[in-house]
Amino acid sequence: MKAKAKDNLEEKESRKSPRRGPEAERAMEQRVEALVVAYLTANLSLKDIPLKQLLDKCEKKILLGCLQLNQGSQKDAAATLGLKPTALFEKLRKHRIDAQRIKRKKKLAADPLEEPISRGE
Repeated sequence: MKAKAKDNLEEKESRKSPRRGPEAERAMEQRVEALVVAYLTANLSLKDIPLKQLLDKCEKKILLGCLQLNQGSQKDAAATLGLKPTALFEKLRKHRIDAQRIKRKKKLAADPLEEPISRGE
């Protein structure tokens, strides 16, 4: 019984997507290809496919998500995405994303609520 449970656990672990390395890159490439094919299939009847708009929206969502995961730290977000900090800065500027605002929101969310100061009660 224990051996079967161990086999099931190993099987589940092997099905998880890898986080780094060539396997992760291949998995990501396959996902991207599937998304592109799905997009093109859905919009094949259109003469003018706004692919650039789709890619820009995806890039913006990725940047926002990465900044939120890294508590607004541009340096950490750049490292996570494998970009130079200057390249990340240019992308943030292109999409009008304020990383400092995200950092402030995270900081405010982390601070406990303070009780208001009472006046001479």
